Amino acid sequence: MAAFAVALLLYGLKITRPLEWKSWDLRLRLFSDASKASGNIVIFLIDQYSLDIYEKQQGLSWPWPRQVYSAVVDYLRQGGAKVIFFDLTFSEASRSGVEDDEDFARAMERAGNVFLPLSLSQKEESIEATPGDVLKRFSLSPGELPLESFPRAVSATLPVSVLLNASRGAGNVLFLPDSDGIFRRLPLAISYRDLIIPSIPIAMVRFVGGGEKLPQIPLDNSGRMIIRYYGPAGTYKTYSIAAIINSWAQVEEGKEPQIPPGEFAGKIVLVGASASGLLDLRPSPLSAVYPGVEINATVLDNILKGDFVRIPALMILIGLVLVFAMFTAVGASLLRKIWHHIVFFFICLAIPFGAAWLAFNSGWWLEFVVHEFAVFTSFIGASLLNYSAEGRQRRFIKGVF
Repeated sequence: MAAFAVALLLYGLKITRPLEWKSWDLRLRLFSDASKASGNIVIFLIDQYSLDIYEKQQGLSWPWPRQVYSAVVDYLRQGGAKVIFFDLTFSEASRSGVEDDEDFARAMERAGNVFLPLSLSQKEESIEATPGDVLKRFSLSPGELPLESFPRAVSATLPVSVLLNASRGAGNVLFLPDSDGIFRRLPLAISYRDLIIPSIPIAMVRFVGGGEKLPQIPLDNSGRMIIRYYGPAGTYKTYSIAAIINSWAQVEEGKEPQIPPGEFAGKIVLVGASASGLLDLRPSPLSAVYPGVEINATVLDNILKGDFVRIPALMILIGLVLVFAMFTAVGASLLRKIWHHIVFFFICLAIPFGAAWLAFNSGWWLEFVVHEFAVFTSFIGASLLNYSAEGRQRRFIKGVF
């Protein structure tokens, strides 16, 4: 009972949380299955190869003209892609002039399925507040999501108006990691100027679902969705954007394209950056360097498939801690031989691990560290009591004789 109380105290004070996060990361690395990632979600990456080849061959330095993205949109429209998302910041007008932005806007209007990112910051305040009516058409109505309150943003960075107005939708892409810097969870929406702005996966799910009600998404105690990663960076089928642009040029010239546009029929395509200089690489439980666009792809995949991670009720956690502590203490108290103690100790340590593994495969995040702590302290406490009791008995017998 003492071990049970101490374990719950450490859990309540969140002392075990950093270790629990690391244990969750380990479970993801050991048991995640990359084959579960949807084949209908693909990623176009602006990688270092793409930057280098276009700077050397075409003289295009970063940032690229928006006509490059117009070509990508027209290519995917011809191929019949379902949704297109550009995880790129278009907050400043094109260096090539207004006509360049307008050309990209016309391409988005022709496609009718292009989504753009909104960067709603919870930390950095902006000098000029963004008018609420600009974001109103992208906001959620009350009741669409399970929570009534969301993290509050203090500033917003938006694409230039000509592009934002031409987009089919938009969503927030800026969210905070856990305190150790790892991105494990994501808020479904964020509050800004009395509006509820969805995260980009939610915005895209609403479009793919044709306006149907959003699925019930389980949240953790902080009101965020736990991301169920399927594998390290590169889990989703990825193409270098240089190959896509080259394919569109070949289509325009009447040649056989390197990658046929029809390969993306009915696919959800996310365009992002992986080149280190473009600053969109984030640490995840499975990779220290993970493209931000692939995190959004993973969350989108989780929601579309209903493949969520749930947190057991608090009473279940308390009950399991009590059961593990009592089982270990009683067993350690009854055993007498040393090798029996050793075998029993390792069995008790393996039981919470097995429970956590079974829970993981069933879509649950069962606490691991607090259970192991209860087992360890129960065993040590029971063993010390045994030793003390046996010592007293020996001293008593010796005194009698």
